[in-house]
Amino acid sequence: MTATVHDFQSSGRMTDAEYEFERQRLRETYGDSSIEAAAKRDQAMATLFIRSGWTQDKLAEKESTTQSNIAKRLRFGRFLSFSPTGLNAETTPNNLTERRFRSYWDQTDKKEPNERIRFRAVHALIAENTALRAQARPKIGKELVATFGDGKWHSPDQMAARLDVEVDLVEATLTTMRERPGGTYGAKAERKRVGKGFHYRIFKADKTVNSTELTEKLAPIIKKLLVEGKKNAATASPGSVLILAGNLQQLLDEWTE
Repeated sequence: MTATVHDFQSSGRMTDAEYEFERQRLRETYGDSSIEAAAKRDQAMATLFIRSGWTQDKLAEKESTTQSNIAKRLRFGRFLSFSPTGLNAETTPNNLTERRFRSYWDQTDKKEPNERIRFRAVHALIAENTALRAQARPKIGKELVATFGDGKWHSPDQMAARLDVEVDLVEATLTTMRERPGGTYGAKAERKRVGKGFHYRIFKADKTVNSTELTEKLAPIIKKLLVEGKKNAATASPGSVLILAGNLQQLLDEWTE
């Protein structure tokens, strides 16, 4: 019989099966990449960690991360469930990731031993921060292109860490660059799935077809054609050559449209 959320125990520690069921439900609900979904995933994961009743070391082992990272997310989970003035689904800012919460937490009195008092201070900081509610965002497009416009694949986390900004801001900028015809900030972006998320590459549009883009996209096809050209008649694969020719035609269509 298929388990449901209602089948799970209402208190105490989750079993491995219960935890994995809830974990998969979060993946299916929030997916792997988006702007607001990233914050909602953070919030849901932190809440799951609290509900699990598991120790930090068991959660760290299950999630393949450090106990320090788990400790931060457990604190975030306790903040989300803080009452009587705790945030809820209706009032939680759409972009409140664990990292953004931590930036507020670090502004509170580090000498205060009472976590709940510091949670109240975080609430006050969020309420006062009009930039958070107005979703005010710095422009990072030019810096993003200057730093990562090399035609290589990079993860949003890597880009955000290098530029010292939020991951959701990087993803939002890349989405605009990828979806707007002709790109923006003098460049265009592409993405591909890597594991559970996406990686992006940026091509500067300083020419009709950027030399970096030409190299990155044509070199693999040329290499495969050279391999086929060295084969004898018995081992050569016309079908492979046809596929490679189709790949070349697809690129030409993309560059001339």
